[in-house]
Amino acid sequence: MICDAMQRANLSPERVNYIEAHGTGTSLGDPIEINGLKKAYRQLYQASGKEAQPEHCAIGTVKTNIGHLEAAAGIAGLSKVILALKNKRLHGNIHLQEQNPYIDLAESPFYLVTESQEWPAIKDQEGDELPRCAGISSFGFGGANAHVVLEEWPTHSVETPYQEPNLILLSANTEQQLQQVSNELLEHLENNATAPLSDIAYTLQCGRKHRPHRLAVIVSGLDELKQALGQYLSGQNMPHLATSQLLDKGGDTSLDARTVFKKKGSIPLEGNKCDLNTLQDAWLGGEDIVWSEIWRGREPHRTPLPGYPFSLKRYWVRKTDTSPTQETSVTNKTATTEHAITEKQECGVQTEDLLQHQPLIGVPQENGRNHLVPLQTLVHDGYYFDQHKVAGMPVLPAAVIIEIMRAAAEKALGESVRSITGLVWYIPVMPNHVKNGLRLSVTPDEKVDGSVRLSLESFDIKGQLRYIVKVSP
Repeated sequence: MICDAMQRANLSPERVNYIEAHGTGTSLGDPIEINGLKKAYRQLYQASGKEAQPEHCAIGTVKTNIGHLEAAAGIAGLSKVILALKNKRLHGNIHLQEQNPYIDLAESPFYLVTESQEWPAIKDQEGDELPRCAGISSFGFGGANAHVVLEEWPTHSVETPYQEPNLILLSANTEQQLQQVSNELLEHLENNATAPLSDIAYTLQCGRKHRPHRLAVIVSGLDELKQALGQYLSGQNMPHLATSQLLDKGGDTSLDARTVFKKKGSIPLEGNKCDLNTLQDAWLGGEDIVWSEIWRGREPHRTPLPGYPFSLKRYWVRKTDTSPTQETSVTNKTATTEHAITEKQECGVQTEDLLQHQPLIGVPQENGRNHLVPLQTLVHDGYYFDQHKVAGMPVLPAAVIIEIMRAAAEKALGESVRSITGLVWYIPVMPNHVKNGLRLSVTPDEKVDGSVRLSLESFDIKGQLRYIVKVSP
């Protein structure tokens, strides 16, 4: 597997100088993995006709840092290597105090990384540095093994012949987020001012989704871009900077640069220069432009830039008091008016609807100590049956039954349900149960104050009652 991955990558074994091992830390598993690496590299060196270089390839594993993540172990190792390539550093295997005596690295290309260190680059015959390469192994419990080879993205010169001027595009879903996007880009440029302006413009044009709140500015250098962003954030006017808000998406579905120029009546290209003012106006007006057309034949590089910020809007249900109480089957707590109003404002849900309206249940009817809740609108050919089938047979989903029981308890007691425990399923709910009759029984629990017992009941063909689901302590 390792040999196949290296051959597919068209790499000689000396090019890879780091292996992110699966490395479970077991006394038997680690030596087996190391022996497999040694055997693979022996075959690779023999196939290349080269002599193996001693201790040129480091071995490490992220499991010494975070443990075994089971199904996520492979992606954890991949993430570690990507960060190592970015920072050009190899991170030591922490807690490695004594090497496993069954691991023999003598006269092999490998050595264990005992402490963090610089990641040296392999050099070619002319002495120029080659991109760093690493191999990553991940072995699954079921015998699914994988090995991937990563190569460092090559660096390129900051100086480019098409540095100036450039059209910088920023967009967001709201005006507030547009300001946040601008601020994050400004902070990034102040701390990472290494990428060419053309790479930044290309990345923002071709590598970002264009949203309704838009900002476009024409600048001729990084300092001018930082100045423009700073003035925009402070509310000042800046030459060649404009914003817009699109209510409805205007223009054609997709336009290339030449079409835009033709529509605007301007010259599309003059050597390596574009009519950026025309493009700026078109984009701010809602045109969807194929920006790659502008860079045809002189395509820059993608460069790391801040992504789109999260809105930080909370969608979780409001937390309630969860102080320890005696374990109950269904524990109820009266919802205060203040809580209902707050919950309605935060979640955008009519709280009283949750307590009073549930289309699948009817009006509770008192029957002695019990509340009988008929399921008046639950029909045998409803979507809740049609869209949920088990072995080809329509079955009422368990989530629907639990929701029905919750709503029935709240409707019968007039209080919100905090928890439901002790569910016992007897039979699944089939369409014929609905035809013969289906009802809920809500009975106060004498043993636990503030709790009730629930049962979902069905009538068979003879009219006899039988249980489907019970909820009891």
